[in-house]
Amino acid sequence: MNKVESGTLVLENKPFNLIDIINKIIAIVETNCEQHNIQFFGGKDMSKIIHRNFVGSGEYLNRLLMNIASNAIKYNREGGSVTLYCTELSNDDTHALYEFVCKDTGLGMSEEFQKHAFEPFTCEGKPTTTGYNGTGLGLSIVKDIVEMMHGTIQMESKENVGTTFRILLPLQIDPNPQIIKPIQTKPLNLNI
Repeated sequence: MNKVESGTLVLENKPFNLIDIINKIIAIVETNCEQHNIQFFGGKDMSKIIHRNFVGSGEYLNRLLMNIASNAIKYNREGGSVTLYCTELSNDDTHALYEFVCKDTGLGMSEEFQKHAFEPFTCEGKPTTTGYNGTGLGLSIVKDIVEMMHGTIQMESKENVGTTFRILLPLQIDPNPQIIKPIQTKPLNLNI
């Protein structure tokens, strides 16, 4: 948070594979949902990914999506659901515009709290599935990172119904993605 506030946070500019990031997030989110008796929907089945190789901050993309998904589980209810997917909305020669959606059927937020949800150190104080409320920095950091990545974040929430986050991010297409070649192995000789 200190780096974000002081303007010293520098987002890396390295190649990353969006499908690898989504797969890792889904594995964690599905496991956490199972532990709390929450259904998981989405993932690769609902996602529409055309370009998969990008240059940018895959690490911070992972962090912001994990934060939103973790909150969807934390502020949910037993028997509820979490839906997480992404869609490539458009592209040109250099960038693809992606929408990342995280929807839950959890506790939702009061109208009053929604006015302050992205401010640092704000918590509504509702019970969580994990028993841990957090510091109230998560959404503030997510919003700052989204803006640093030249994107936008929207939130719709209704108390006792759930919350939906929509994050729009322009991702720089990797013009020269490195293709990982399979390791060449010699056939085993079982005739000894």
